[in-house]
Amino acid sequence: MLYCEDVKLLLLKTAFRSSILLTFFFSLFSSELFGEASNSIQQPTWTFYPNVFLTPGSKPDPSHGIPVSLPHAWNSTMNGGFGFGTYLAKFPDETARTGFGVRLMDASSSQRIFWNDLEIGSSGVVSKKGGVNYLPSYKNHLIPIDFQAGDNALLIQVANFSQERGGAWETVQFGIWKDLEKRVQREKAAFLFLSGAIFMMGLHHLLLYLWRRNEIEHLLFFLICVALTFRTLLTGERFLFQTFEEEWGWDNLFRLEFLTFYVTPFLVHAFLHSVFPKLMSVKYLIVTLLPSILFTCFAIFTPTPFFTKVNPYFNFVIGLGSCFIFFIFFQAIRLGYENAIHLLLGFIWLILCTSIDILNSFQIINTMEATPYGFFGFIGFQSIALSRRFYRAMNAVENLSNRLLLLDKAKDEFLASTTHELKTPLVGIMGLADSMLDGIAGTLSSAQRETTVLISSSAKRLSSLVDDLMDFSQIKADSLVLQKAILDLRQISDLVLNTLKVIYESKGLTVFNRIPFDFPYVLADASRLQQILVNLIGNAIKFSPQGSIFLSAKVEEGKAIISISDTGIGIAESDLNSIFLSFTQVEDSFGQRHSGLGLGLAIVKKLVELHGGKIWVQSKLGEGSEFSFSLDLANSSDPNQVAEERIEIFDTKTVSDLEDLTLEIEEIRKSQIKVLIVDDELPNRQMLKTYLSVLDCEIVEAHSGLQALEIIRTNDHFDILLLDILMPGMSGYELCKIIRQDFSLYELPILFLTSKSMVLDLVAALEVGGNDFISKPFNKQ
Repeated sequence: MLYCEDVKLLLLKTAFRSSILLTFFFSLFSSELFGEASNSIQQPTWTFYPNVFLTPGSKPDPSHGIPVSLPHAWNSTMNGGFGFGTYLAKFPDETARTGFGVRLMDASSSQRIFWNDLEIGSSGVVSKKGGVNYLPSYKNHLIPIDFQAGDNALLIQVANFSQERGGAWETVQFGIWKDLEKRVQREKAAFLFLSGAIFMMGLHHLLLYLWRRNEIEHLLFFLICVALTFRTLLTGERFLFQTFEEEWGWDNLFRLEFLTFYVTPFLVHAFLHSVFPKLMSVKYLIVTLLPSILFTCFAIFTPTPFFTKVNPYFNFVIGLGSCFIFFIFFQAIRLGYENAIHLLLGFIWLILCTSIDILNSFQIINTMEATPYGFFGFIGFQSIALSRRFYRAMNAVENLSNRLLLLDKAKDEFLASTTHELKTPLVGIMGLADSMLDGIAGTLSSAQRETTVLISSSAKRLSSLVDDLMDFSQIKADSLVLQKAILDLRQISDLVLNTLKVIYESKGLTVFNRIPFDFPYVLADASRLQQILVNLIGNAIKFSPQGSIFLSAKVEEGKAIISISDTGIGIAESDLNSIFLSFTQVEDSFGQRHSGLGLGLAIVKKLVELHGGKIWVQSKLGEGSEFSFSLDLANSSDPNQVAEERIEIFDTKTVSDLEDLTLEIEEIRKSQIKVLIVDDELPNRQMLKTYLSVLDCEIVEAHSGLQALEIIRTNDHFDILLLDILMPGMSGYELCKIIRQDFSLYELPILFLTSKSMVLDLVAALEVGGNDFISKPFNKQ
């Protein structure tokens, strides 16, 4: 994983290397952009003969010829772009020479080329009229020529009936053949490099958009790159015309060239709107969309002469849009928008390169097409701006993620601590309420008894919710450890059903345990398996107003499959995927939610998965549900082996030791037991006193570890010490260590009082010298 600083360093290195590559690239082709090919041929003078197709050997009337310089558009000469004519270049008084070449770019819109007496090339089919005898084409030619002694001539027949502007648009280059060939290869490589680089930058931002769908500017940037990639391949060296003109057709490629011209400005405006939404309104975006739609329809549905004739009006639209974009950029810079300067520099570079081509089209200067290089620079600057923005967003996301992780950890710690603190007063409430029901404080009236029952049941319900939260926090912290043993599934299920008997009988439900008595033993944690069954059967009882509940089990693919089905209200199919999520509850058919935190099924799912099993549900609204889960089978179904394994676990003393211990217990029972209760919570001490009072115990209380030490040192011997683990000042662990320096395990047994059930805490209690532990809430039985 790359950290933000690594990403920043990578971006800086990439930008540095790209600048070096770009500098080398432009230095390599700078002479090609604005210079002529190096050669030793004196450039000829050109004469244009309108409405005439000259052929080799013909003697044209000098009065019909018009001296011109290439590139040349004949619109002003012929009162329009349609027509035909011949361009003638003469090389007088030459000596015989070989190894030369001539390069002819595309003309509008077909041409036929002669060198002295030979036809050396053509693009399309020239004709004096349009129609079937006329065929436009864009084909560049690099042709080797030899000079003969005396006069030499290059003759180019040009015809145009396809677009508004006609003539020889490009200059004709003469030079040494090898130099021209190298130049052509370099220019082709340059345009392919430009188009590939533009497309790859666009593809990069498409991937960013797929990753972050809410950032629409990445998608718009990709579309701009696609449009500019096609335009680069359709102009300049006209790679797509050279390669696919015969398959795709000149007319289709020509329309595609103009479509990229009409679509790109709107995409640029939409992109800037996504970057500066407060500076560029949606209304303005709609205004820019209308011309693009109009001229796109022209390019698709009208003849080529028409949309090429109205094309200059779109240039006017682009000019106005460019002025507005400059205004937006300056506003963004003034207001301190991020990356506004980078976007402005890219736009200025594009405008400069486009201006060069506009001057070239009006024959004010004579250069190669510079717009593709403008595209590349524009896209490069925009990509840098978006990359910087993406880097900062990633940096912010990473910082936020780290903060959220810390907050999530703090939340889990708070949840674990809070549930533990809630458990302590709940234990006191339940104990005191039960003691009052047992008549410890005297006989209660019927109203008092009813109120006390409500207090006890509410406290027990809250205690159950706290237990769920404690289990959830342990699962989240990966601290829940299973104590697997070989279990009789039928016995476990009977025990659970007996526990829930009062509840389902009060609702008039019938529960059938169809698990066979001889069902194979399973390997599971006994208490956690009971918890799973209690939750699933309890849910079946809760959501079954009437009817029956069925428990069943089968062996399938080496696993025990336990199912709990009911005839209750069922679950909607749309909710089946969410019922196992934490803190999630679904509504019943009346749109009501039932009580609880929505943790029961989430905990069940985690417990089943900790056992190495899976849980699933099948349900239909109004017809009931069936929850099923899988458990591992034990290696043996022999009950004797089960008993032996249990004995191996708990049998840590010899028979004589157990007999001695039994005699000691009998002697203690004959005398009054002296108990020291150490707990910082008064309700807990009061509850324990109430429970122990029926055993005629002598009870001494201490609210802290220091007070307990003083009592032990100043009083007679105690028979047992009930010790809370978490106390202010001195914990139960620390007190136990000190006591064990003077009293052995048998001299003063210590039982720890804890609401925690994590194995590590219990092991720690035994390691410091505890004899055993009692979990809160206490059961008086």
